[in-house]
Amino acid sequence: MRRLALVAAAASAVVLGAAGPAAATPYLDADDATTLTEVLAEATEVQGGVCYGWKLDLSDAAGPDGTDSGSNRGVGPPPSQLAECTRYVELDATVVWTAESSDSEDSANFTVRVEGFTDGPTAADVRSTLGINGSDLKNDDGDEILFKAVAALPRLMADAGLVPSVTIAPAASAPPGTEPTGSRSPDWVRQRQGLLALGGVLIGVAVTIVLVGGYLRRADRQQALATGRHGSRGPGRPGTPTGPGTATRPGR
Repeated sequence: MRRLALVAAAASAVVLGAAGPAAATPYLDADDATTLTEVLAEATEVQGGVCYGWKLDLSDAAGPDGTDSGSNRGVGPPPSQLAECTRYVELDATVVWTAESSDSEDSANFTVRVEGFTDGPTAADVRSTLGINGSDLKNDDGDEILFKAVAALPRLMADAGLVPSVTIAPAASAPPGTEPTGSRSPDWVRQRQGLLALGGVLIGVAVTIVLVGGYLRRADRQQALATGRHGSRGPGRPGTPTGPGTATRPGR
């Protein structure tokens, strides 16, 4: 039992007390970012070579800061950093995740940067079309918000009459297979994902050991009782002794 208690205590300590800073990860999952660049590339081809993309500066108190960016040319530099993109529409965003112990709140916002066009779409157009706010990017489903906002840019350009319409209408609904995974999680979970998994395994092992040990102990007790009943009757002694002053006791 002492060994089992140590296993359970170690599992709890891993989950609750041993977490360090989270490793740096992109704001979008790698697969989601790649899918988004493919959606933008299709729009670029239909709309005469207009570049589309995004750049999100992430400040995370639980880990290193970083930049998540990409364009119709792939995950990497945004259109504003590509020499070949003389006409582009780019969604620029900032997200700040503060520490749980901080008095400051998480914050986020975005703008739309347009080059080579007049009267292009603005952040207000994105907000009114999708029914979102820039502050939504700080939430657990912020990656979904970013995905949909960037994917809506070709549609907004077409609505403004600046480029041909595309067959995909990201602002209304994303095409099959292009929905983001929505993998962002609350701060506590985000900082301890690996440790939670390890702790869960250790707790499962501890529970299994306890259950198996209890079953074996019950089996031993039942066997000992059965042996005691049969072994109490020695040779030459009847199962129901008689004699002056002797009472009959079942099972003796």
